Amino acid sequence: MDGLPRIACHAERQEVWAVSREPEEKEQHGRPSGLVTVPHRPCPLNLRFRSILDAAQRAELIGTQQERERVAQLNLMAGKRAKAATACDAALQYFTTGRALLAKTGWEQCYQTAFDLELNRAECEYLIGKVAAAEERLATLSIRAQTTVDAAAVTCVRINLYPTLSRSASAVEVGLEYLRRVGDQWSPHPTEQDVRQAYQRLRQLVGAGSSEGLLDLPLMSDPTRCATMDVLTVLTSPALLTDLNLFRLVVSQMATLSLEHGNCNGSCLAYAWLGGVLGTYFGEYRVGFDFGRLGLDLVERYGLDRFRARVYLVFAVHVAQWTQPLEMSLAFLRRAFNAALEAGDLSYAAYSCIDVITNHFATGDSLGDVEREAEHGLEFARSLRFPQVSDTIIGQMRFVRMLRGLTPEFNSFNDAEFDEHSFQQHLESDPQLAIGASFYWIRKLQASVLANDSASAIAAVSKVAWGARAGGALRLHVGRGAPPPFASLSRASLTARGVGRALSHNFREPRGVGRRRDRTPRWSGPGRDAPF
Repeated sequence: MDGLPRIACHAERQEVWAVSREPEEKEQHGRPSGLVTVPHRPCPLNLRFRSILDAAQRAELIGTQQERERVAQLNLMAGKRAKAATACDAALQYFTTGRALLAKTGWEQCYQTAFDLELNRAECEYLIGKVAAAEERLATLSIRAQTTVDAAAVTCVRINLYPTLSRSASAVEVGLEYLRRVGDQWSPHPTEQDVRQAYQRLRQLVGAGSSEGLLDLPLMSDPTRCATMDVLTVLTSPALLTDLNLFRLVVSQMATLSLEHGNCNGSCLAYAWLGGVLGTYFGEYRVGFDFGRLGLDLVERYGLDRFRARVYLVFAVHVAQWTQPLEMSLAFLRRAFNAALEAGDLSYAAYSCIDVITNHFATGDSLGDVEREAEHGLEFARSLRFPQVSDTIIGQMRFVRMLRGLTPEFNSFNDAEFDEHSFQQHLESDPQLAIGASFYWIRKLQASVLANDSASAIAAVSKVAWGARAGGALRLHVGRGAPPPFASLSRASLTARGVGRALSHNFREPRGVGRRRDRTPRWSGPGRDAPF
């Protein structure tokens, strides 16, 4: 191809080939991120590596196919290093240059290099906001993938991409499409009976032993099963947004694969999520805590730390806060934020900001401290252009300002900078904002009950119910501190107006809230149909 460099001398060529064979850091295909944009950072390549690569790029026309492939591999290596440091603009340039070196014949003559360049290129495109280009490239790659492992890698990036476009259902669809490829026929909406059967099977695998014995399981070694675990791991988030039974089924399958074939990085997150499901769904809080602790131990003692940030966050929110002092949850939330920043998993860093604010509310910290925490979280979420998080934090912040007496009227979130009506219209304009809407209306419900305004409280209850039906938002925050106050405050508001009349004319309780309300006090023993 005209205009491409030639490596001028034998010594220079040998150095390039030597560097291109250096051990690469293991690429984390499908590393969850769920971002729209990431901060721009300079390229982190060391001086020797960069000088060698520049020499290869500046030399005269490369003459042989072998040279083209070697320099393409060098660009792939450079791009991976840049991407790992979240220097995505620089990484994208390397991947694009490397792919151009291979030209159209790359798929036939050097498939794996071409595939890796295209996959990493697509991931960088969506991380810097070029989502249309990324989506198109990934759709093509899903057809090009020749192996199950490569198909899983593409699936992971697609699952991460779609939630940033408010298309969680599409993420679930591509995840289930991959599972069909490996022989698992799943419905996007499993039944409760499906869930109970899956967890009974899991109970049989665990047997009478303790969760600690699972620390000594061998490492999962089969590449296809490891790839499937990667897909299931990133599928947890969109499944949680679309169907709770599907989410529970994903968690049980991850744990089952780990018990049958050994532990891997995804197993840590599987056990943490399993701890949350056993507690909040089955009422097995003690056993759930043991499994959550197992996930932590695999991260901290056995070095399976690829999903460290997510394990910390899930343990803090869905396991520890139900049975342990809230200070423990806060400590793990802080660790989750820092670990997510270090890993470039900025979406989970943003999610942790929501939960830190909720934790401060629950522990009764000063409202000034809570507001400052909310301001920091809002600034961070806005820097990522992450409206699902920023809108959620806004609802929390407005409630704090009302409690501090900084609004003209009690039970009003209005002030010179904020208009309730406009914000409510914004939340209701898009079902994908149901997470923020549910948080907002839960805070409005709290404000109305505190102000003894039963009419506004009834209206807020109905809005929370709409949010749950529209986007599963109430389900998303099972264990996040939202459902217990929702259940108790909705009962208070309904009592104030007359339970029978309110239920028959004003409110239909979201499916599952009543059951969860009944289970909330059972923190010391098993709930109904508990498998453990």
